Amino acid sequence: MREIAIEHPPSKVDTDHTKIFQGILDIDLSICTLSVFMATVVKDDLIPHFQHLQIEEPLANGFREIVTKFLTPYQSRWNAEDILFPEYVLDSKPEDYQIEHLNISSYATLLEQLTPLASLADIEQFDQKDEKFIAGLRFYVITIQPRHGNPIYFFRHYTRRMILGRTLVAMLTSNGVYDCVRSSICQFDAEIDCMSRDGVMFIFDKKNFQDIFRLFDTIRINARQTLATFETIVPIHNFDLLVRACERDVQKLRKLQSISSKPYMGKVTIEKLKTVIKMNNLSIEIKEVEGKEQLVYNPQARNKWEILNLFNDDYLKSPLTDVNYEVSGKRQI
Repeated sequence: MREIAIEHPPSKVDTDHTKIFQGILDIDLSICTLSVFMATVVKDDLIPHFQHLQIEEPLANGFREIVTKFLTPYQSRWNAEDILFPEYVLDSKPEDYQIEHLNISSYATLLEQLTPLASLADIEQFDQKDEKFIAGLRFYVITIQPRHGNPIYFFRHYTRRMILGRTLVAMLTSNGVYDCVRSSICQFDAEIDCMSRDGVMFIFDKKNFQDIFRLFDTIRINARQTLATFETIVPIHNFDLLVRACERDVQKLRKLQSISSKPYMGKVTIEKLKTVIKMNNLSIEIKEVEGKEQLVYNPQARNKWEILNLFNDDYLKSPLTDVNYEVSGKRQI
């Protein structure tokens, strides 16, 4: 997996991530200072703008309970040695017992977005009347500061729809009578998408993690570059149609981002592709134009995405069964 802003893979994670994870599980949250920060991103801006949500102690305890309940199953699995920590890979599909992790310093765009959290005291208070801020809400952060050691950050994807401000809300009062709530209400659920400490990010919900930090925006840019690289290696008939089709499909853009990091791309030739097409009986047509062979992208074909699977090396043969497979996810060993 490569960092989206550069052209080479990030360095290997050299932090003891298992020790960090265990340290998080061992912390007594009841004696930690807890804060909550809302984060918004204005269109075309990269760095989130944070505001500090002022909360009373009962609500702070509610957030502590959310974090505690979320971590409890992982404590049990940790004790049973039932957790693995593979490195984050863009197009992988982790199993239930796997928690992907990454070194934040290896991802420049991610590191830049998290920089404001290094100075929590400088973050302004949340203003529910700031419509521009609320319109761009993307996530919130629960920060836990132990008495000793660095803080822990718990991230959750958030949208403007989770704030009730323009609807009629009835609340049951202590005397059994319903009354109208006239102020905006922020809703929070019991999920956490990722958490970080000491420069290591642990990812629980991969899609939300990528949405929180706008990884998709940079993926779109790199996908276009990857398709242009395809064209220089192997001409593609209906290339413009392929570009437009990919830009409308998030999953295809992510696949292109993954393909762009593959070390074999510089070694791909039309002859090698023809061999794979023949071995796996693919429906990709090869057409000769002005004396040069081209792969044909057919937007009407039932298997029109075979061409991306081909470049992603998704067709493998098992030496055990002598059967050819199309794989949906793989991790190099």
